[in-house]
Amino acid sequence: MRFSNFFDSRTNISKLILEKIRAKYSENVFRTVIRVNTALREAPGSNKTIYEHAPLSRGAYDYYRLTEEIFDWYK
Repeated sequence: MRFSNFFDSRTNISKLILEKIRAKYSENVFRTVIRVNTALREAPGSNKTIYEHAPLSRGAYDYYRLTEEIFDWYK
């Protein structure tokens, strides 16, 4: 299975690449997309996970959703 990260919905290239990935791998791509997020960039610099650094950020939420989706996939 694959997932997309560093996705920026404001750019056409991100949308195009995601579309191509989903077309090529269809059933082997998780629905959850990890969006570009400043908190995700800052967390490693403070030696913290995203959940410790910014638990309410979009990045933390996206990774939470991906984790849930992975658990569901394994069931």
